[in-house]
Amino acid sequence: MVLIAAIAFAGCRTAADWQSFYGSGQSASRKPDSRIIWRYKTGGDVYSSAAIGAGGEIYCGSDDGYVYALNADGTLRWKRDTGAAIDAAPLIGVDGTVYVGNKAGTFHAIRGDGRERWEYRTGGYIWSSAALDSAGTVYFGSKDRYLYALSPDGTLKWRFKANGWIRSSPSIDESNGSIYFGTDDGKTLYSVSVNGTLNWSYTSGGAIVASPAIDGNHGIYSCADDGELHSLNPDGTLRWKRKVDASIRSSPVITRGGNVLVATYGNTLYSFTPEGTLAWEVSLDSFLRSTPAIASNGMIYVGTSEGLLFAIDDAGKIIDTFTFSDAIYSSPVIGRDGTLYAGTDDGCINAVSIGSFGPETASWSKFRGNNANTGNTLGLR
Repeated sequence: MVLIAAIAFAGCRTAADWQSFYGSGQSASRKPDSRIIWRYKTGGDVYSSAAIGAGGEIYCGSDDGYVYALNADGTLRWKRDTGAAIDAAPLIGVDGTVYVGNKAGTFHAIRGDGRERWEYRTGGYIWSSAALDSAGTVYFGSKDRYLYALSPDGTLKWRFKANGWIRSSPSIDESNGSIYFGTDDGKTLYSVSVNGTLNWSYTSGGAIVASPAIDGNHGIYSCADDGELHSLNPDGTLRWKRKVDASIRSSPVITRGGNVLVATYGNTLYSFTPEGTLAWEVSLDSFLRSTPAIASNGMIYVGTSEGLLFAIDDAGKIIDTFTFSDAIYSSPVIGRDGTLYAGTDDGCINAVSIGSFGPETASWSKFRGNNANTGNTLGLR
């Protein structure tokens, strides 16, 4: 066990690194949290948000271009070079295939043992994390302005031309066959059918980098860079919109009770009721790029640019704080055993014990909706 810990922590920041890392002095007194179980060092920054497989294995991308598959104890199962930096979150298919795109515009399907299954080249950078439907079709966006639909064998089913760069990750409402995604410079939220035809489009006042969340009544929540949260009906009509304190680049999530949570660049986490009433807001230490994750006991976990992970209850009270080794732009994922995984800007994949509660599974409670990162309502209700 000592050897495993030594390997896992190799190259990641230790207590001695903190003074040089926080050279401004603003956080130099912080010490790494003792509840961090292990850290695995990759060769680049980790913006990618991890997925958890059926056996508890962890999959995450890195700016070094590799997809990493780790065991629950932090040891390496395998790693696969995709040839370019990965900011997108890996998706795990029912058969264990891992899907992810990279900055070279190449989308990869990797077998559960780490061997390449196939790859598909687009015309631009892939920031968008993929979504998967029950038929095995995988959907993702590219900087070339297309939303792609690929068959399980990697062949193109169709592509849909949008009005801007697609950084937003598509979200699927399996019950009505709709795919929702936003555009960056186009400032538009789209609804497209699984056949590739346009259902409707909705124009916001800012770039839509965040990925939509879908509630139990098929309502859609979308955030924009101008600091507005939009609540839409399934037909694309506006239910309500609310202005918050700053730009929103993390994605909305939904509690078991139906409240929608939004984290902002103004250091604030907001909770709105399904009717759009502000339930509470809490100010944190620095800006929020990471999307919150909700545990089965209702506790909310969100990372900050100062490397803190906050635990906040469903009334908006800060209950606990965990100190990480660097900024947390990666969105956390909670395992069934109560271990939380998140990437940090110093190239580490981190595992921290948050207690005995696993993930909330009755709502769109994290980035991509579930631990396999399928971006699909299937199984949430």
